[in-house]
Amino acid sequence: MRREIIAQLKALRHGDVNPSQHWLKSNRELLLSQIKNTVSADKKNKFVLENFWLGLSIFLPKSFVYSVLKPATALILIVAMLAGGWIATVQASYESLPGDLLYSAKRATEKTRAAVVDAVGTKTASTKLHAEFAKRRANETKKLVSTSDPQKMEKAKGAVSDLKDEISVMSAKLEEIKSSDSAASTAKNITQDAEQIKGVLSEVKANLLSAPSTTAGGELTAQVSEAKSLTKDAAVKAVAVMVEKHLQGDNSVSTAEVKQTIVKQLQATVSEAAASKQNVDEMKKAVDLVKTEVKEMSAATPISTSTQALSEQVDVVAKQAESAVQITRQISTAASDTASKAVVMLSNDNLAQAITLMKEASTVNKEAERLLDNTLKTVQNVLPTMVVVKEDMPGVLPTSTIMITATSTAATATTVPAVILIVTSATR
Repeated sequence: MRREIIAQLKALRHGDVNPSQHWLKSNRELLLSQIKNTVSADKKNKFVLENFWLGLSIFLPKSFVYSVLKPATALILIVAMLAGGWIATVQASYESLPGDLLYSAKRATEKTRAAVVDAVGTKTASTKLHAEFAKRRANETKKLVSTSDPQKMEKAKGAVSDLKDEISVMSAKLEEIKSSDSAASTAKNITQDAEQIKGVLSEVKANLLSAPSTTAGGELTAQVSEAKSLTKDAAVKAVAVMVEKHLQGDNSVSTAEVKQTIVKQLQATVSEAAASKQNVDEMKKAVDLVKTEVKEMSAATPISTSTQALSEQVDVVAKQAESAVQITRQISTAASDTASKAVVMLSNDNLAQAITLMKEASTVNKEAERLLDNTLKTVQNVLPTMVVVKEDMPGVLPTSTIMITATSTAATATTVPAVILIVTSATR
């Protein structure tokens, strides 16, 4: 048996073996499929990528492909993935407020945008960008003071501080864009932005008046007043730039539009000065009522040391309020007269003189609001137990105006009279 097997093997080695074509084809396909299944996906992908780089090396130097192009491509892909995540973070942070987790991303994005625009953009684009940021800071402040966050006053102070910085930058850039062809139209837009900011800040002040009197609230109110004053100055400056460019022959803003913008500024100034006067009058009336109540309380019961001290303090406040009434009355009249003269100048097409008078009216208006703030602060210091009610009147008042109606509660045997303020502001 063994010899037969050996003989058959020798015959196969020296003979011709002719397997059928069907057998060859089927077994070849089976063998290839088994080999293919033993190769991992990673190796296949790597093989494809390697072929890609090898293919490029046919047209480009191999050292350049592998030393420069391949690493650069990898870097671009990494940056693209990171950028995608960054964009998603920025979008999510847009509505964030100071103190929120994503607020730092929001501010970092703004600083990057400002740096890029300053480097490769135009001065007008940079001016508009800072105006946009200023509006954001104002709205952030408004949202913060409306929350129940116990740290809202401190957070709002930071937002107002940043707001003042943005307004200062915006105002400085108004000087830089004077040589630009689009200076007039940009200044017109800045004027509109400033009016929006003033309206938001007035709402912030109304909300602060509606809250219990605190040291932090008083400090924030003072900062908001400063920001509002800076905004008024920026608005006046923007109108002045627009007029200056128009007088130099820039017709991108028509004469009618220039006049309309000046008239709106004058109307706002007169309305705000009149509101400050009326509010001081109301505060004086409330103090007089308190003064009367304290005297009646003293007459009805044996006067104590504390009651005597309160009576003396109220007398001092009443005198200060009376002085403020007289001054704000003069200021309101001066603002109205100055605005009337400016309108006459506009009717005579004397834009230069009209803008000078507009600046004068704005200056006295700021003084009226300062007197109102000081009077209110003095009253709060003497009578800290205030009952404050806030009302909104949509479409009735200019958005940058706050109206105060004041009265007082009656004194009792155990309590001193309190001032009641009804703070009315426009809703947007």
